[in-house]
Amino acid sequence: MRLSFDNSIQNQYDNDQLIVKFAVLLSRTVREADIACRLSNLVFGLILDDTDEDGGAWTAERIQIAQSKYGDDRIVKVSAGVASYPTHGMDPATILSKATEAMEKAVTNSALPGLGLVIVAPQGPSN
Repeated sequence: MRLSFDNSIQNQYDNDQLIVKFAVLLSRTVREADIACRLSNLVFGLILDDTDEDGGAWTAERIQIAQSKYGDDRIVKVSAGVASYPTHGMDPATILSKATEAMEKAVTNSALPGLGLVIVAPQGPSN
């Protein structure tokens, strides 16, 4: 799964602090067996142990709700793309690519205020 968040921060120091707060929220929201990591500036990845795409979407929604209730209100939206093994690929690179495509679609289509979108990657070959 890939997660991206939009924020209202303009300076780098505050942006860095916000990233740390979001990382803490992630670690408190996912299970101990799951792995959370930062992939780029405002993008995080999750590897969810023994979880299909429905469980991944449920986890993403749980993270969105936790952010809206307990997180920093300068994070205005959390969007997610979900892909799973073996539905979306047999190797990590393919699964990550599918999750990235789904996340980009979620970010692009999340124009309205709110929690953001959670999109599960379609089955089949990448476009």
